[in-house]
Amino acid sequence: MKRTDIVTIVLVGGIGVIISFFVVNALLGDPSAATAKVKTIGTVSSQVAEPNVDVFNEEAINPTVEVYVGDCQDANGDGSLSVDELALCSGQAEGE
Repeated sequence: MKRTDIVTIVLVGGIGVIISFFVVNALLGDPSAATAKVKTIGTVSSQVAEPNVDVFNEEAINPTVEVYVGDCQDANGDGSLSVDELALCSGQAEGE
């Protein structure tokens, strides 16, 4: 490559960079002039409001309680069936 070819490539590349800078700046605008609105919240209080009865139904199904179909009964009232209670529920005799 000749020296004039290298100078031409550098000159064309430099002019291309300068032109692209001004074109992109014209399309996107000045980033320091851009503004953004941000929502802020008020103070947080430690007071707990009563829940709306339309939304929080006291008689609703509690998904944290195990549900078994059939004649299953939680004899000890701990909220889950033990191995013995499950055996009685499925019709198996104790100890089998």
